[in-house]
Amino acid sequence: FLEHRTGLFNRRSFEGVMQENFGRRYWLVSFGIYNYADVRELYGAQQMDRCLAQIGSWIRKTFPGVNSYYLRNGIFILQSFQPLDQETVSHRIQQRFGESWQVGESERFLDVGCAFLDSSICVSSVHVLMNCISMAHRHLDEKVQKPTEAIQVDGKYVRGLHEERAVKRALERAVENDSVCVFL
Repeated sequence: FLEHRTGLFNRRSFEGVMQENFGRRYWLVSFGIYNYADVRELYGAQQMDRCLAQIGSWIRKTFPGVNSYYLRNGIFILQSFQPLDQETVSHRIQQRFGESWQVGESERFLDVGCAFLDSSICVSSVHVLMNCISMAHRHLDEKVQKPTEAIQVDGKYVRGLHEERAVKRALERAVENDSVCVFL
Protein backbone atom coordinates (compact mmCIF):
# COMPACT_ATOMS: atom_id res chain seq x y z
CA PHE A 1 0.00 0.00 0.00
CA LEU A 2 3.03 2.29 -0.14
CA GLU A 3 4.20 4.05 -3.26
CA HIS A 4 7.93 3.27 -3.48
CA ARG A 5 9.22 6.64 -4.75
CA THR A 6 7.37 8.95 -2.38
CA GLY A 7 6.95 6.78 0.70
CA LEU A 8 3.30 7.88 0.75
CA PHE A 9 0.28 5.61 0.53
CA ASN A 10 -0.61 4.62 -3.04
CA ARG A 11 -3.79 4.76 -5.13
CA ARG A 12 -4.91 1.29 -4.06
CA SER A 13 -4.60 2.32 -0.42
CA PHE A 14 -6.56 5.53 -1.06
CA GLU A 15 -9.36 3.66 -2.81
CA GLY A 16 -9.47 1.13 0.04
CA VAL A 17 -9.68 3.79 2.75
CA MET A 18 -12.37 5.65 0.83
CA GLN A 19 -14.33 2.42 0.30
CA GLU A 20 -14.07 1.43 3.97
CA ASN A 21 -15.20 4.89 5.06
CA PHE A 22 -17.86 5.46 2.42
CA GLY A 23 -20.64 7.57 3.91
CA ARG A 24 -18.31 9.11 6.49
CA ARG A 25 -17.42 12.77 6.10
CA TYR A 26 -13.87 13.64 5.03
CA TRP A 27 -11.93 16.53 3.53
CA LEU A 28 -9.42 16.32 0.67
CA VAL A 29 -6.82 18.63 -0.76
CA SER A 30 -5.53 17.26 -4.02
CA PHE A 31 -2.65 18.77 -5.92
CA GLY A 32 -1.06 17.84 -9.19
CA ILE A 33 2.10 18.79 -11.02
CA TYR A 34 1.07 20.64 -14.16
CA ASN A 35 1.84 18.79 -17.40
CA TYR A 36 3.45 15.96 -15.46
CA ALA A 37 4.20 13.76 -18.48
CA ASP A 38 5.98 16.61 -20.25
CA VAL A 39 7.90 17.60 -17.12
CA ARG A 40 8.94 13.98 -16.56
CA GLU A 41 10.16 13.75 -20.14
CA LEU A 42 11.99 17.08 -19.87
CA TYR A 43 13.79 16.32 -16.59
CA GLY A 44 14.07 12.57 -17.05
CA ALA A 45 12.54 9.70 -15.09
CA GLN A 46 15.39 9.39 -12.61
CA GLN A 47 15.43 13.10 -11.77
CA MET A 48 11.64 13.22 -11.39
CA ASP A 49 11.67 10.14 -9.17
CA ARG A 50 14.13 11.95 -6.92
CA CYS A 51 11.84 15.01 -6.94
CA LEU A 52 8.86 12.82 -6.02
CA ALA A 53 10.85 11.38 -3.10
CA GLN A 54 11.58 14.91 -1.86
CA ILE A 55 7.94 15.92 -2.25
CA GLY A 56 6.81 12.84 -0.31
CA SER A 57 9.26 13.61 2.48
CA TRP A 58 8.12 17.24 2.60
CA ILE A 59 4.45 16.20 2.78
CA ARG A 60 5.05 13.75 5.64
CA LYS A 61 7.00 16.39 7.57
CA THR A 62 4.66 19.32 6.85
CA PHE A 63 1.30 17.56 7.33
CA PRO A 64 1.97 14.85 9.95
CA GLY A 65 -1.65 14.33 11.10
CA VAL A 66 -3.07 14.02 7.60
CA ASN A 67 -3.31 10.88 5.47
CA SER A 68 -1.13 11.42 2.39
CA TYR A 69 -1.28 9.59 -0.91
CA TYR A 70 0.49 9.63 -4.24
CA LEU A 71 -1.97 8.40 -6.85
CA ARG A 72 0.43 8.57 -9.85
CA ASN A 73 1.10 10.93 -12.74
CA GLY A 74 2.02 13.76 -10.40
CA ILE A 75 -1.20 13.75 -8.35
CA PHE A 76 -1.06 13.84 -4.55
CA ILE A 77 -3.91 13.78 -2.04
CA LEU A 78 -4.07 14.92 1.56
CA GLN A 79 -7.11 13.47 3.34
CA SER A 80 -8.52 13.97 6.81
CA PHE A 81 -11.60 12.83 8.70
CA GLN A 82 -11.29 15.96 10.84
CA PRO A 83 -12.13 19.39 9.40
CA LEU A 84 -9.16 20.52 7.33
CA ASP A 85 -8.38 24.15 6.64
CA GLN A 86 -8.10 23.59 2.91
CA GLU A 87 -7.14 27.21 2.16
CA THR A 88 -4.18 27.10 4.56
CA VAL A 89 -3.03 23.71 3.25
CA SER A 90 -3.30 24.92 -0.35
CA HIS A 91 -1.38 28.09 0.50
CA ARG A 92 1.45 26.08 2.10
CA ILE A 93 1.60 23.81 -0.95
CA GLN A 94 1.65 26.74 -3.38
CA GLN A 95 4.26 28.52 -1.27
CA ARG A 96 6.57 25.47 -1.23
CA PHE A 97 6.18 24.85 -4.95
CA GLY A 98 7.05 28.49 -5.54
CA GLU A 99 10.55 27.45 -4.50
CA SER A 100 12.81 24.99 -6.31
CA TRP A 101 13.40 21.33 -5.52
CA GLN A 102 17.13 20.60 -5.28
CA VAL A 103 18.05 17.40 -7.12
CA GLY A 104 21.77 16.80 -6.97
CA GLU A 105 23.46 19.83 -8.45
CA SER A 106 20.38 21.14 -10.21
CA GLU A 107 17.15 22.86 -9.27
CA ARG A 108 13.75 21.75 -10.50
CA PHE A 109 10.83 24.16 -10.60
CA LEU A 110 7.43 22.50 -10.61
CA ASP A 111 4.05 24.22 -10.86
CA VAL A 112 1.05 22.67 -9.17
CA GLY A 113 -2.69 23.17 -9.14
CA CYS A 114 -4.86 22.37 -6.12
CA ALA A 115 -8.40 21.11 -5.77
CA PHE A 116 -10.60 20.83 -2.68
CA LEU A 117 -13.24 18.24 -2.01
CA ASP A 118 -15.59 17.91 0.94
CA SER A 119 -17.36 14.55 0.97
CA SER A 120 -20.61 16.31 1.78
CA ILE A 121 -21.05 16.90 -1.98
CA CYS A 122 -22.61 13.43 -2.06
CA VAL A 123 -20.20 11.56 -4.30
CA SER A 124 -22.06 8.34 -5.12
CA SER A 125 -19.07 5.96 -5.19
CA VAL A 126 -15.30 5.75 -4.86
CA HIS A 127 -15.15 5.36 -8.65
CA VAL A 128 -16.98 8.68 -9.10
CA LEU A 129 -14.68 10.29 -6.52
CA MET A 130 -11.60 9.15 -8.45
CA ASN A 131 -13.09 10.42 -11.71
CA CYS A 132 -13.92 13.79 -10.13
CA ILE A 133 -10.33 14.19 -8.93
CA SER A 134 -8.97 13.20 -12.34
CA MET A 135 -11.36 15.54 -14.12
CA ALA A 136 -10.43 18.45 -11.84
CA HIS A 137 -6.73 17.98 -12.53
CA ARG A 138 -7.32 17.50 -16.25
CA HIS A 139 -9.20 20.82 -16.30
CA LEU A 140 -6.41 22.52 -14.34
CA ASP A 141 -3.83 21.15 -16.80
CA GLU A 142 -5.83 22.35 -19.82
CA LYS A 143 -6.08 25.97 -18.68
CA VAL A 144 -3.82 28.38 -20.55
CA GLN A 145 -3.60 30.70 -17.56
CA LYS A 146 -2.82 28.45 -14.59
CA PRO A 147 -5.02 29.40 -11.62
CA THR A 148 -3.29 30.50 -8.44
CA GLU A 149 -6.35 29.63 -6.35
CA ALA A 150 -7.50 26.09 -5.67
CA ILE A 151 -10.66 24.90 -7.35
CA GLN A 152 -13.60 23.43 -5.47
CA VAL A 153 -14.66 19.98 -6.68
CA ASP A 154 -18.40 20.15 -6.11
CA GLY A 155 -21.70 19.14 -7.66
CA LYS A 156 -20.72 21.01 -10.84
CA TYR A 157 -17.83 18.62 -11.35
CA VAL A 158 -19.99 15.58 -10.69
CA ARG A 159 -22.56 16.82 -13.25
CA GLY A 160 -19.73 17.64 -15.66
CA LEU A 161 -18.38 14.13 -15.27
CA HIS A 162 -21.77 12.61 -16.09
CA GLU A 163 -22.21 14.93 -19.09
CA GLU A 164 -18.71 14.11 -20.36
CA ARG A 165 -19.43 10.39 -20.09
CA ALA A 166 -22.78 10.77 -21.86
CA VAL A 167 -21.16 12.61 -24.78
CA LYS A 168 -18.39 10.01 -24.99
CA ARG A 169 -20.90 7.13 -25.01
CA ALA A 170 -23.05 8.87 -27.64
CA LEU A 171 -20.02 9.43 -29.86
CA GLU A 172 -18.89 5.80 -29.46
CA ARG A 173 -22.39 4.58 -30.39
CA ALA A 174 -22.48 6.90 -33.41
CA VAL A 175 -19.11 5.57 -34.63
CA GLU A 176 -20.19 1.95 -34.08
CA ASN A 177 -23.43 2.55 -36.02
CA ASP A 178 -21.63 4.43 -38.79
CA SER A 179 -23.85 7.43 -38.18
CA VAL A 180 -21.25 10.18 -37.93
CA CYS A 181 -21.43 12.99 -40.46
CA VAL A 182 -18.64 15.52 -40.69
CA PHE A 183 -19.45 19.04 -41.86
CA LEU A 184 -16.75 21.52 -42.79
